[in-house]
Amino acid sequence: KHLIKEITDAFLKQIHEELISLNAAIAKTDYLKIKSIAHTMMSTVSIVGVSTLAPVLREIESLGSRSTDIDKIKELHQKVTVVCRQAVKEIESEDRNHV
Repeated sequence: KHLIKEITDAFLKQIHEELISLNAAIAKTDYLKIKSIAHTMMSTVSIVGVSTLAPVLREIESLGSRSTDIDKIKELHQKVTVVCRQAVKEIESEDRNHV
């Protein structure tokens, strides 16, 4: 139980920072940074089982590595943000229910 709490706390902290970093990289059209953050986020979301984001993040990573289609990256970023926010809400709700 304690280990699960540590994992979810780490996820909450990491995903928040990664979403901010990804948003900043997209705003600057920094494809190299976009690619790097998307790759890192795949590990972060897999820790808590948000597997639906893996293909979306892979596509962002791929577009970033090809330095192309910032509009598609922005669209995919919105999807990632919505799903991550939902995951955060669910985790925080679980935490409140188990305190």
